[in-house]
Formats: sequence, C-alpha cells, structure tokens
Amino acid sequence: MRRCSRHVFQLPDTPMDSQRLVSVVIAVCRTEFFETALSSVIGQTHDAIEIVICDDATDGLAETVTDLYRASCRWPIRYLRNDSPLGAEACFNRGVADACGRYIKFMSGDAVLAPDCIQQMVAALEVNPQASLVAAHRQWLNAEGAALQENLATRFRVTEPTVFHGPDIVGLLGEFTCNFIGELSSVLCRRDDLLALGADPFSLNGESVGPLGNLALYASLLHDAELIMLPATLTGTRIAPQQMTEQGIEIVGTDSDHLPLFHRLIREAGWASTSLDNGWVGARPLSASRGFTDFNLLAQLSAPLPQRLNPQQVEAWLGHRVLTADQQTQIDRHLAEVDAPSLLVVIKDVANAPEKIQRSLDSLASHGALHAAMNVVVLTDATKLPATLVGPRLTTLAIGAMNTAALLNQVVESNRFEWLIVIDAGTQFTPFGLTASALTLLDSPDAHAAFADEMHRRPRGGLSSAMRPDFNLDYLLSYPLLTAGHWLFRRQTILDIGGFDERFADAAEFDLILRLYEREGAGRIIHISEPLLVCDLPEAGDNPHEIETLQRHLKVRGYPRATIEHTLPRRYHLQYGHTDQPLVSIIVPTKDQLPFLQRCVETLLHSTRYLNYELLIVDNNSETPEALEWLARIDALGSAQVRVLRYPHPFNYSRINNVAAAQAKGEYLVLLNNDTAIVHSRWLDELLNHALRPEVGVVGAKLLFPNGRMQHAGVRLGMDGPAGHQHIGEPGHIQGYMQRVQVDQDLSAVTAACLMVRRSIYEEVGGLDEEAFVVSYNDVDLCMKVGALGYLNVWTPHSVLIHEGSVSQTHVDTATQQAKRKRFVGEQLAMYRKWLPTLANDPAFNSNLSFDLQSVELELNMPLVWHPLAWRRDPVVLAYPEGLWASPHERVIAPFETLQAAGIVDGMLSSQPLSIPQEGRLKPNVVVFQARLDADHLQTIARAQLLPDAFVVLDINDLQLGSRTPGDDPFAFDAECVDLLQKSLHQAQRVIASTQVLADIAGEFHADVRLLPSRLSPHVWGNLVSRRGVGGKPRVGLVSDRWQPQDLHLILAVVEALAEEVEWIVMGDDQGVLRSHAHESHDRPPAEQYATAVADLNLDLALLPAVDNLFGACKNNITLLQLGACGVPVICSDVRAYAGDLPVTRVPNTLEAWVNLIRAHTVDLASAALLGDDLRKQVLRDWMLDDAAVQAWREAWLP
Repeated sequence: MRRCSRHVFQLPDTPMDSQRLVSVVIAVCRTEFFETALSSVIGQTHDAIEIVICDDATDGLAETVTDLYRASCRWPIRYLRNDSPLGAEACFNRGVADACGRYIKFMSGDAVLAPDCIQQMVAALEVNPQASLVAAHRQWLNAEGAALQENLATRFRVTEPTVFHGPDIVGLLGEFTCNFIGELSSVLCRRDDLLALGADPFSLNGESVGPLGNLALYASLLHDAELIMLPATLTGTRIAPQQMTEQGIEIVGTDSDHLPLFHRLIREAGWASTSLDNGWVGARPLSASRGFTDFNLLAQLSAPLPQRLNPQQVEAWLGHRVLTADQQTQIDRHLAEVDAPSLLVVIKDVANAPEKIQRSLDSLASHGALHAAMNVVVLTDATKLPATLVGPRLTTLAIGAMNTAALLNQVVESNRFEWLIVIDAGTQFTPFGLTASALTLLDSPDAHAAFADEMHRRPRGGLSSAMRPDFNLDYLLSYPLLTAGHWLFRRQTILDIGGFDERFADAAEFDLILRLYEREGAGRIIHISEPLLVCDLPEAGDNPHEIETLQRHLKVRGYPRATIEHTLPRRYHLQYGHTDQPLVSIIVPTKDQLPFLQRCVETLLHSTRYLNYELLIVDNNSETPEALEWLARIDALGSAQVRVLRYPHPFNYSRINNVAAAQAKGEYLVLLNNDTAIVHSRWLDELLNHALRPEVGVVGAKLLFPNGRMQHAGVRLGMDGPAGHQHIGEPGHIQGYMQRVQVDQDLSAVTAACLMVRRSIYEEVGGLDEEAFVVSYNDVDLCMKVGALGYLNVWTPHSVLIHEGSVSQTHVDTATQQAKRKRFVGEQLAMYRKWLPTLANDPAFNSNLSFDLQSVELELNMPLVWHPLAWRRDPVVLAYPEGLWASPHERVIAPFETLQAAGIVDGMLSSQPLSIPQEGRLKPNVVVFQARLDADHLQTIARAQLLPDAFVVLDINDLQLGSRTPGDDPFAFDAECVDLLQKSLHQAQRVIASTQVLADIAGEFHADVRLLPSRLSPHVWGNLVSRRGVGGKPRVGLVSDRWQPQDLHLILAVVEALAEEVEWIVMGDDQGVLRSHAHESHDRPPAEQYATAVADLNLDLALLPAVDNLFGACKNNITLLQLGACGVPVICSDVRAYAGDLPVTRVPNTLEAWVNLIRAHTVDLASAALLGDDLRKQVLRDWMLDDAAVQAWREAWLP
C-alpha cells in the first residue's frame, strides 16, 4: 500500500545530547484527544526529545493540531500520514523506522504523560544497562479525563523503583496473560533493541497475535533482559467505548481469541515456565546492583486473595493422618485375616541417586502387615548402593539403554504380585496411604486400576495438595501430567492389555490408562480418596509421547480429524474435528433490562463465528417502553434466525426455557442469560466441540464478571449450600486448584447462564424442573439428571463470555425479599431431598476438600474427612454438644469418646452445626443433639430429617422451662418454651433425659424417652487431688460452670454475713453478683481445664444454693458430683436436684439455716473433711462412666 508522509522540522535553540535523545512516537488512530496528548509531550522536563507523529486517522485534525504547535515547540516534530488506516502497530513500526533517538517512547494519540515521565524512565534505563524495558504505574481515563477505578490490569504498583528478572516475567505472561506492564504508552525502551526484533516486533515467530501485540513485544524484549517498574503514576490512557464493548465492561475478553496462540508461541519459543508454581519472579530494588530475591508477583496481581492454606498448614494437615498404635494394631490384624493384597513397587532412578532411593525405601518401612506383602524393584544404573538397600524382597535392574516401557514389561513378566505402582526415586509413601489403598482394593475385588491423591513438595518449601477427582475423562485427556501418574495397576490387567507400549515410553502409564479405557471404559477404575505419595511438584516440560498416544487414542475413539492444541505447557486442548454443523437454538429469556439484552444480542450477532444458529428471545412481560419498542422492531424484521417469543406469565425461569425449547428448531439448545456478552468468536464452536461427542450431555462455559474476575469456572456440589461457583470473584487468569481452571474437565454441574445441551437429552430428562426449581438450582438439577443417565457434563475454559450475574433474580423477579427468601430456602431443601448423597460427595472433586471456601482447599475439620477404621463399619454417630457448657462433657462428649475408644461407634463431635452437605458427607447413622430452646436450634434438628436413614436422638438437660413472668408460681411453665420443647421432641426418634422430672415432662409428648443421669468421666475426674486447710481462714467455695443469677442472689446475704469468718472462693459468677465479696474470683476456665481448675481451688467447703423452682427441680446434680470427686464437703439447698443418698448436707433456703450450717462445718474442718472423703468415695463408686454406664449410653443412642 502506498504511503505518503510530510516531514516538519523545528530546530531547537540548543543542541541535544544524541546519547539521551528520546523519540516519542505517537500513533494517532483517533484525534479527539490528540491535542492533549501532544501538549503533554511538549511539556516534558527531559532535555532531549524528538516527536514523530504517525497519523492513521482520516479527518486531518492531527495535521492541523501539529501545525498549530509546531512554531512554539522546542522539539523537532516529524509528521507522517498513512493514506488509509493501517492500525496502531503499523504506525509505531513506521515511526520507529523514522526515529533517530537512542530511546523510543511509545504513545497513543489519546494518552497523556506526566511532565517528568520521560525523564524518570530514561534515568532508570541509564542506571541499569541490562534492562530492555521500563514501565510505570498508569491510570485508565474516561473521555472526560477522570481516572477510572483500578482493575486487575492497572492495580499493581511497586513501592520503589524495582528491577524484575525478564525471563520470569515472560514465563508469567505466557500463562497468566494479565498486562500489568501496561499499554505501549506506559513504556520506554532502546531503539536498537527494537530494531533487533525485525520488521514486526509486535509478532512472535512471524505470527500476529492480534490485540496481544504489545505483550509479544514485551516478551521479545524481556526474555533475556530485565524489566524496570517505577512506582509513580506517569501515564494515563483513555479507554475508548469500543474497548469496553460499549457496555461498561472494564476488562474485555476479546483477547481470548488470541490467547491460545500467544501461549503456544511463548512455549514454542522456549520462554514458557515449566513450573506449576509459576508466578514467582526475581526482583530487586533498582538501587541494588545485582542479585534477585523471590517475589510472588502473581499473588500481587490476584489480590485480594481468597482464603488459602499456606504450605505449612498443608504439611500439618498431612501430619494429622497418622494411625495411633492401637489403630495400626487393629488394621494389621484385619489385613492378616483377610490376606492383604501383594504390591510391587518399582522405583525409577534415572539420576543415579542412591540417597533418593533410600528416602523412598524408608517411607515403606513402617507399614505393618503390608510390609510382608510388598516387593521392590529399583531401576537404576548406580553401581554402589547403601547396604541398607539390600534385602530379600528388593531387587535391582539396570536401565542402560533400555526403553522404560520395555523395562517395566520385563519386571511384570518376571515378578509375581497383584498390584503394581511405579514411582521416581525420592518419592515417599505417606504414613497412611498404602494402608488406605490396601483397604480400598480389598473392598473392590473387580478393580483393574486405581489411583490415589498426592502431596507435592513445593520448590520453595512446604507442601501443596493434589486431591484428585474420581475418574474424569476430560481432565485426564487435557492434563495427564497431574492425572495419569502413580496409578496402581492389577498385574493381570497389564498382561491382558498387552503391557506397556514401547512407542510411548515417556508416557507409558498414560498410554496404558487410555488403552484400558478404550477396552472397557471407566467402570473398573477406582479412586482412593487418600494421599498416597509425597513427591516433587511435577515439571511441565514437553512430552511428545503424551501427544502421540493422545492422537492414537482419539483415532481409536472415532475422531480421525482430531487435533491437539498444545498451548500452555503440558496442558492440551483437544479439538475433535467434527464435520457436523447442526442447527443450534440459543434461548435468551428477558424482561426489560434493555441495555443488557442489547449487549447480549449485538455481541452475539457480531462476534459468533459459528453461523448455523437461531436466536430465540423470550419476552417475559417486559414493561419499559424502550424494551417494548426494541422487541417490536426485532419482531417486525421477520427474521428466521432471530425470533421473539412471548411468555406472558409470572416469572418462572424453568418454564420460560422449557416453553422456548419446545418451539426451538435446533438439534442443540443453548440456555443463555440476557446479562451475558460474547467476547470470544469461537464460543459456540468450543461448546459444540464437546456437545457433539455421543458421551456428552451438557457443556458449560467460562464466565467472567465485567471486571475480569471469575463468575463461573464450574459448579461445585455442596459448596455454599447445595451448590456454588468455585473460584467466584478470583481473577480470570488464575490456574485454579491443580490447574483445573485452565483445562477441559467433567463436572457434576455447570450454570445455565451459558449451557449447551443436546435437545433429545433435554427432553429425555424433562427439561428444567418447573415445580421444585422455579428460579434457583434448576440448572444444577438438570445437569445431575443428565449425569444420572450416564452422560458427561463438560466444562471448558475455551468458551469465554462476560456475565453480570443474577440480573434476572435481582431486577426481573418482582417477588418481595421475604417471598424470594422463602422460595430460595424451599428450593435448597428440594435439592437436599433429591440429591444429598451426591451433593455431599461430588465425584468431580474430592472428599478431602472443604465446602466452606470459594477457593478449593483442604478440609481442616479432620473428623469429617478421615476415618481410618471405617472398614469396621461401626455405626457412625454425629454428636452435637450444646456449646462448651451445659454439661456437654458428661452428657455427650464423654459418652461419645468412650464408645468410640471401645470400638462401638465411629463419627465425630461438633460444637457448631455442620452444613447439610457436611453432614451428608459424614453419613451418620445417628445424630445426637443436646437440646436448646430456640428457633435456630429447632431448625438445626429439623434439618437432620434430610439425612437418609439417620436416627435422631435428643438429649434434654438443664432446660429453662419455667415462667419468666414476675409473680407467677415458681413451678409454672413458660408456654413458649414448652412449645419449642414439644416441637424439638417431635423431630427426634428418641429422647434421653438427665433427670426424672425432665423424663416425665418429655414423656407427655414422646413415646420413647430414656432416663440417663449424668456421670463423670473417670479419666477426667477419677484422680484429682485437692488440698485442704491452705487458707488463713476456711476456704468456702461457690463453684459452678452455669450459675443461675437467682441462685447467687439467694446466697448473697449469707456471703455478707460471713465475710469476716471465711475466705469466699467464687468461680463462674459471670454477672459479678458476688465479686466484691470474694477473696478470690475466678472466671470460668476452658472446658478441658475445668476439672483441674476446680480441684486446684483447694476448698474446705462448697455451697450449692438453688432456688426452689421448676428449673431447680429439672436440673441435674453434676456440679455436686464434680465437687464430690474433688473430696470437697458440700452444703446444698434442699431441692429436687440434690435429693438422693449422697452424703451431703441439705439446708432450707433461709439465712439462719445457711449461716448455722456453714459455721458448724467451718469450726470443725476435720469432721467436714471426713464428709468430703465419704462423698468422694461414693461418687467414684456409683457415679462414674463405667462399663455398665457405657452400655446404657450405647443402648440409648443406637436404634
């Protein structure tokens, strides 16, 4: 194309230093802000500048402005004009070619520079000759020049001038393509470095990367150099409306069309990071001359970070999964009885590292009964091995020049075993992993292959977890690096399949897995949900054998035209090469909200590459004039491709889509929200890439909020209720847990904000459920119905859309908030009733992962996820003590711990209600609640009805049932409390009462009530020592973990009367009734320290005052027993709670009676001590949690 230019020279008054000359190359693609841009260049404080303007606009305004400023400008100006628009990159290339300066400052025609921008940048490059690029913090501006809110691209700022190691930066950009460096207007570089890149520095290996050209330039400059970043805000860039899809999108995803190409070219250039811990870069202050320290740049770009475990927490998590000696003994006995499976461990030592072999062997040494059923073969060329490696069940085999697969086949042929696992030298077995594997394999006699979870040693120390999903075909094919290693293979299966294929020696296990799947599917592949190994974090270096066997596999499955796009290292994007191009019906429900709808429709029509589709806009009673007018215009077009359907009924998302699906003509349906925007031309192709596979039912897309953060990376069951979006709110560029956000995978569900489904399958499952799931969870239910038929639900990150999120529920659903909440809770309960076992154990994730976090992390509540004796199939009990007090230890904790230690039950205690999915994951046979009279607790008890076959037990103890109305009979009931008690009792299959009075009350409303008085745990209360006579005066205690204020007020006058005669020792007086009179006042200690704290009070006498009322009649005598276990004599009120044969002194509640009896005890402490001894003897004899009492609790808890 012919180009003409006009050169305008303006000579400076003084000569410029050519070594410091900066050529400011301005690409003018639009002219409305050019004058401001030029003015900011003219006003620079640097002393050597030339200005090169390349005009790509057609209105001539740039030339006019240039002429206006030419006369007054102290810098030379050259003006170049393109005959026709060529684009910004062509302008920059032309300007650089014409420039004379040592340095190049890029600038767009709508940017602005701070006055000292160039001066600061040049100074930085002069300090560091190893740097090839300098950038500064920048701001995005709107048309009026006001700063826009910071976003993922603009928020990063250094605190001081900083040098970054260029290769690390390029490795990071090659995976996490977030342009934190900035637009071209934000950088300055040397002209020689630019010219060395050739004619097109904005390409990679001669290939254009579209709008990522600036990143291509940065990568080319930095892959063998350094980057300087300055903390000052030195540039501003106006963001044109079209750059934001004209709809307020802060970070466009249009780059996504070119991201795979950019990633591939970076990898092919050898610049990609092969570390799965990518994101760390070398950094140092500009003031330092050498040396880099690690800097987690990715974390800074991703802030604010979601809650995550640090490596030390992960290490501690693994450290908890160690058997006790008793557990090990039980398991060894069991494995000996059932004949543990024999295992052959093959250790590959390609580096000739005996110390690594030793590390692996040491980890095998402590596996009890399994050790005898284990043999080891070491593949090594090391000639000298430590003597400790020699053993009767260990052999070595030289590697030499032999193919790895051939060696493994030789091992399989020459050894007899049931199961084989291959590891690298240095890999260690976890303390429980092999045991868990053996127990699982015993339960799966038909299994042909198995895989377990792993822990990875991070390059910078500590561990990260790799908790795999159940067999996941698409994840396996997309990412064999983390999914196809360290499998357990049955020997006979290896032989039946034909052994390891020598053609794919570097992917031998992966190829064997693929051939096993081709032969018999995934039915006999099992997942052992337990970390088996600790190994180094894998390196993602290229592996051609993986790609070759993948290609072979796809041909076997009937995809001869399939291709494999290798973009990110060792992460594969499979294109199945379908030739069919079926009609796709895209259904978009809408009501009002015209701006969202217009953006959705216009971007869809303008950007969608796949053309064989119809668009069905379903109007649900739009009311705004602009929406009605727009819909009418679309309707009037009479287009066969775009139709408007009417749904003139109340909002019901499920029915709206079902009605539209019935009128759709396509073989495939896409459910699409109206608040989405298309930013990826291949979005529909990528959905069809999977939907056309016969085994696939539903396909979902990657959705980003307009600010570039994650809206949908797949649905995770059990998270945030029945289901939630994993990684929601995190940056769109993240790897995700085990890099899962970067690759195709099978999930249990995806969102219907963008969902493709084969129409025949949609009809087969009945579409969306219009009754149970009007608004929420209908998409999850749909996917689970499809999955129940055996189809896969695939999520792909390669189909990218923008999604606002919840616009319909927020703006279209006109129900009141109360009605919405009621409906939402009802839909949640419907999901639990229908799908709880699957919601609690999502096969697409892992039972060791927490439901509580938006990010994917390990579950720290270990009893929820680790049950080493589950093979015994003891009844599982979930017990809820009421807080930390109200006798939780005697009523729930001690009985549970004793029953568990005796091997009668398994399960867990929880002081806080678990979520319903957590309860479902535990799968309790029995749920025990300690009753509390409030509506929230009633709801918690009622939820237990959702658990399949769970037996609900309600323990009632120390309940406040009495009237709170002043003047009422002290034994009168409070109607509200009785109502709550009655409702709670109706939710339980059995009731346990601590006192006869409570048993009688409960018996009025429930048929199965058991009386079990509280008893003391022997290991807590059985061996306490309390000293007497240690005070200057008799030490008289008022001690309880749950004082009632009226009881303390009852005794106040007594305390005052004897203030000079005794030392009052008070514990648990939370309201401070007696604090001013106490010689010692102790706060209630933590529950686990309570018994020792009571004994350490060294009391000579204890008082238990109690008002004679309904509560006093209902409550138990546990405090009396606790004091008795310490050998303290007790004076107590003569009330029902303290009746019985225990040797205590009972007193009527009068001042005179209390004072007289206290004096009688304190004047003769020796006699009082004898009473304490008698009381202790009887408590230890009759009131401890002995074998008979444990049996009573067993019978009370179990059905």
